[in-house]
Amino acid sequence: MRSNRAPEYYIWYRADNNPFFQSFRGGMLLNDDPKTVLDILRNYSMIKREKKFTLLKRSASPSISEPTRIGQSEISWNSWTSVPISGSNKSIVLAKIYIKKNIFGTIKRILYKEEPIEIEYKDRKGNIHKFRLLPDNAVEGVWISPLPLNVNEKDYFMSAVPIESFRLTSQDQLLYSNKIKLVWEKIDVYNDRLIKLAD
Repeated sequence: MRSNRAPEYYIWYRADNNPFFQSFRGGMLLNDDPKTVLDILRNYSMIKREKKFTLLKRSASPSISEPTRIGQSEISWNSWTSVPISGSNKSIVLAKIYIKKNIFGTIKRILYKEEPIEIEYKDRKGNIHKFRLLPDNAVEGVWISPLPLNVNEKDYFMSAVPIESFRLTSQDQLLYSNKIKLVWEKIDVYNDRLIKLAD
């Protein structure tokens, strides 16, 4: 997606998921392969949408910036963490999330699968949006705010809501370190048609 061999057009197909941006594994779609998703959003712009199909075309100039580090913090399981700046139609807030397994977690991963980790987003109206989180992908950058909700708009690639706080939960917290490291990042949005903030 970054090279001169990238395709001129890219088709984004929306399946009948509920919520819209939930992947087949229960995660937030933009967090499943964050680097690739950001490259698509950076290098392509929406030119047409018909029903479930969105046609993107390679842009001459980037639609979003590269991530810029804006801070670092440490959080605990099951505690709401405030987002340091408000994501908007002009900026996106990411967090690289580092979840460390202890010896019990390492053994369980070798012998059996891990219990799912979930991320819960709280928007400015107090609504909770819950998705599964993959720790191996979370270190690449988790999309925090604004949170995409749908792709029904004809003139915008996505509709989203600003997120005020989020928390991480797991049914098996004893398998992980009590403290979770966050590295906050911000992306500037240059393309006015990328994000529409929902009312």
